[in-house]
Amino acid sequence: MNKAIAVVIGAILLIVLVLFSTTYTVRFNEVAVRTTFGKTSTASVQTEPGVHFRFPLFADRVSKYDTRVQLAETPLIEVPTRDGQSVVVKAFVMWQIDASDTQRVQAFANSFPDARDADEALRGELQTAVKAGVSRHGFDELIGPDSRLGEAEQGIREQLATVTAKLGVTPVAVGISQVQLPGKTTRAVLNRMQATRQKLAEAERTKGNSEAVRIRSDANSVVSTLRAFAEQRAEELKGVANRKAAEYLREMSEDEELAIFLVQLDTLQKSLNDGTTFILSDEAAPWHLLNQSNLGTGVIPQPSKPYVDAMPETDPGDETTRQGS
Repeated sequence: MNKAIAVVIGAILLIVLVLFSTTYTVRFNEVAVRTTFGKTSTASVQTEPGVHFRFPLFADRVSKYDTRVQLAETPLIEVPTRDGQSVVVKAFVMWQIDASDTQRVQAFANSFPDARDADEALRGELQTAVKAGVSRHGFDELIGPDSRLGEAEQGIREQLATVTAKLGVTPVAVGISQVQLPGKTTRAVLNRMQATRQKLAEAERTKGNSEAVRIRSDANSVVSTLRAFAEQRAEELKGVANRKAAEYLREMSEDEELAIFLVQLDTLQKSLNDGTTFILSDEAAPWHLLNQSNLGTGVIPQPSKPYVDAMPETDPGDETTRQGS
């Protein structure tokens, strides 16, 4: 009885081992390549998900590859530009195995025994394509408002496509994810930006000085015009005043004593107009008019002292004598 049970168990294990060695499973996101005695063909590519048969043990070896989109990225690499500058870029490629093309799947299986090997190889090829694609453009064509980075990415994609076709890989998207400036280029860019700002500042300063000269010239022209007009008007007013003064003097000269008397009265009226108290001598004009002794005589009162004391007359001989002495 125990022997029969052992035989049954052994048979079951043998059947399981045979089934395990003669079947393999393909998932929905995989493609399998069966290698028979080290050789593959398009017929050995299995893209249908499910359980499939193979020759047992060492006769067939099955490699499975993920058909979903994979991502490979380069590290930051410094690339010289066409004009002698340099940039630090990081690129990426999104790739997958086209399960519908059995020849590409076969080529991929012959090139890479494992998907990780494909990732490493694609990363190296991408670095080569990035250096070739970026170096065709100048520094200003990669950075700035007029960037032609899209053209550089297109060049990388075209160069990489020739390589991936041989490897059985289909590139889905290729691009540059990061662009930086190396230290020396950063200093050069900053120096150039500073020079540009200085040039713009100098241009604005020159423009401001020119505008200031224009404004100053316009102001001087206006001032000269106003001054000439004011001087002309002053001369006209002065001429009118001189004519009126001449008429006044001509009328006053007809009776000088009366004219002086009227001037004295006018001065006296203006002096006492604000109720100010004066303590003055009534011998000088025009205060002599307040002297009661001068009233009622019937003649124009004359001051004992004039407005300005006359200079004493000197004898020429005395002057000569004083000079000689």
